[in-house]
Amino acid sequence: MQFALSSILHTLDHTMNDYGMRVLLGIALIGVILVGAIILIDSRAHSPATTAEERVAILAAKHPDWDTEMLHLVASAQIRIGMTQQMIIESWGKPDEMSGHIYQGVLYEEWHYLRMQEEGVPDIDFLDFEDGILVGSGTL
Repeated sequence: MQFALSSILHTLDHTMNDYGMRVLLGIALIGVILVGAIILIDSRAHSPATTAEERVAILAAKHPDWDTEMLHLVASAQIRIGMTQQMIIESWGKPDEMSGHIYQGVLYEEWHYLRMQEEGVPDIDFLDFEDGILVGSGTL
């Protein structure tokens, strides 16, 4: 990729002598580099090759309001009653199914995660939320 960018910039340098165009190309290149860095950081947060300590550091930077205990639980793909939906998504990913309803001004939701056992038998983990806070869980 570095060779391709270098080749493009070299070609442009010989064909365009306009200072403004060079500045514009430089800004565009910086933008591409920044977007690439953001994508890399986000992908590392979900990479299984990332160590637990690295995952905690990435999560702490992304969610500075989370306490240390929750950061460590989420980094190790564990859940606990009282977690927010965002914590669950960071820990387990997005659910396979979601349903919900409002009753007396409270939003009740149930999320389902399909997990395959080693024997190939599926389990369904369900999580119950009240107004975005985990209040219960189980396996079907």
